[in-house]
Amino acid sequence: MNVLAAFCPFMLQKLNAVWDKFKLKYGSCMNYEDPQTETEEIVQDQLNRVLTREYVGFLESLLTQSYSPIKDNKMESDQKDATYGNSYKITTEFGLKIMETESVRLIFICTVFDSLRWLDTSANVKASFLCGIVFHLICKKGLIRQPQEADYLLKCVLNSLQEFGEHEANLSLLLNLGVNIYEALRNSYPGIRSSLMSYVNCTEESILKLDEIFNKNILKSKKDKMKKDAFKNIIENIIGKNIGQRHKKYVEIKNLPSLIRIKTKTESSFPEFCLNEEIGFCNIFESD
Repeated sequence: MNVLAAFCPFMLQKLNAVWDKFKLKYGSCMNYEDPQTETEEIVQDQLNRVLTREYVGFLESLLTQSYSPIKDNKMESDQKDATYGNSYKITTEFGLKIMETESVRLIFICTVFDSLRWLDTSANVKASFLCGIVFHLICKKGLIRQPQEADYLLKCVLNSLQEFGEHEANLSLLLNLGVNIYEALRNSYPGIRSSLMSYVNCTEESILKLDEIFNKNILKSKKDKMKKDAFKNIIENIIGKNIGQRHKKYVEIKNLPSLIRIKTKTESSFPEFCLNEEIGFCNIFESD
């Protein structure tokens, strides 16, 4: 634990600085002077991405392990409470120990949720899964004690949605995570509603509609979809979009005629005698 207490803050500071520099360089219109050559720049970028992915994977290996369903009932019952989201991953004993040790727990939680803003899509997928497990554990142990802590967890997810919303896989995972965090904390920390409203610039009516869906007693699968759709509608303004879609204007044409026209049966324009008489072209060539 002493090693992690020193190592985790160092890596958090290092990777936050790396991705802040990346965002400053590529995410703004500011003139950013960098003496690197193109080759050095590409190599440095790839090294940063590999380091980020490996570190998130390292955190995941500390907290979880693969779970095989073919186990005796005793072991399954012992570890059942630690299972979250994915039935093939369980929380390790070392991971539970991390969450019980005050000298490591806070920096570990901050590292996991701050990793949502590191600008690598593959790392973000792993981080979203990891945040779900950590959030489940801190709720179970009652480790959220201040409204600021609740706001921090939700804002980390909203910031990540702003950066990765254009990617379908990331968007789906982050929406699920955001819904779970808001649903779990809205009753204990009512201020999270006002934080959500101020961050995404939504109305109070939309928040009330979302709360109504949470309180509905309907089929779970249907309710989960309704919650996710309602939450997505609320935060639609901040979800990241591809640069080609950011200024897209939606055109709605009302009363647009159908492309498939059904021909109605009309009366024939031929004279009636032409229809009744037998007209044979072969008769023209018959000899008398």
